[in-house]
Amino acid sequence: SHAAAKNISVPAGTLHICYCFTPMRYIWDQADAYLARGRASAVVRAIGPAVAASLRRWDVESAARVDRFLANSAFVQGRIRTYWGRPSEVVHPPVEVDRFVPAAEREEFYLMVSALVPYKLVDVAGEAFRRLDRPLVVAVIRREPPSTALASQSPGEVYLRVSAVLCLSKLMLVSETFCREHLEDLFRIA
Repeated sequence: SHAAAKNISVPAGTLHICYCFTPMRYIWDQADAYLARGRASAVVRAIGPAVAASLRRWDVESAARVDRFLANSAFVQGRIRTYWGRPSEVVHPPVEVDRFVPAAEREEFYLMVSALVPYKLVDVAGEAFRRLDRPLVVAVIRREPPSTALASQSPGEVYLRVSAVLCLSKLMLVSETFCREHLEDLFRIA
């Protein structure tokens, strides 16, 4: 798991470097969203805060075993400093920028690429586009269980399950605008 990888045991004298995509959101700043009514069962909501507190202690202890952190963005660098009290160096992930040349003719829709998880605020973005009467395409990048966001889509809202990177890049090239509705470390690489 991405959450436990930094806890790997290394032989004495081995330099332990961790390339970090983000500290666990669900035990730090996004715990409330993950434990929200409608997202988590009553049992999980009851025991979740104690489990999260225990995981936070373990997370800080395991972060202390790392010799050097590399963050994928300045945003994640701040999270590493905030939650683990550790410095890090930013090493941006590779991006094939040549693939992303806007098409000469654009389609009249707005594109959002997201997993259907609470902190991404897809429902908030959907409501904003409904009020603006603008067409919104949400490319869902993971298999997700049925959600209220899918059930409540309006006629101007389309949800697509995207499995191929090629399909996603083509959507990006022809869309009117690419929308980012949340604080997300993956695309915040500058």
